[in-house]
Amino acid sequence: LVSSGKDRRLCLWKRGEREFTLAWAKDSAHKRIVWSVHFCPFDESILASGSRDGCIKIWKIVDDDNATRLFSFAPSFTRNEKPDAVTALAFAPVSVDNGALLALGLESGRIELWRIPVHDENVAPSLIETDGLTPNLFHCATVTKLAWRPAHTKPLYLASSSLDHG
Repeated sequence: LVSSGKDRRLCLWKRGEREFTLAWAKDSAHKRIVWSVHFCPFDESILASGSRDGCIKIWKIVDDDNATRLFSFAPSFTRNEKPDAVTALAFAPVSVDNGALLALGLESGRIELWRIPVHDENVAPSLIETDGLTPNLFHCATVTKLAWRPAHTKPLYLASSSLDHG
């Protein structure tokens, strides 16, 4: 189990027989509130966190009691020359192009798709250009939740919710 919050701390909890115990914590994992965290469904050692600071961090759980940061990057969309705040994120349920597909929901209402090379630390995460995600289809308020259909077949379906009630 992973938790995050206003204190900017990431916590990894280990399940025992009757309780959860803190296995690892990263103080100041981000510069601002951590809005979203998500485990990679097909590689339980990979974790993503997204923050109001406009930063996405990809973490690798090295063992049950430790994690290291693999990547740190910002969404491509900026407002006032700063990266837009990341308010939601979700990994797709299957590997895509030998990596992970990560959807980002932003405070502006935009959604971005990124390829995360979970097995190659020498290749940086990259924005996936899509014809289907045009600005006229974005939300007009903050994205609050993203979820992929939990099927292990293609096509992939992504659902989103927003403060615009859409």
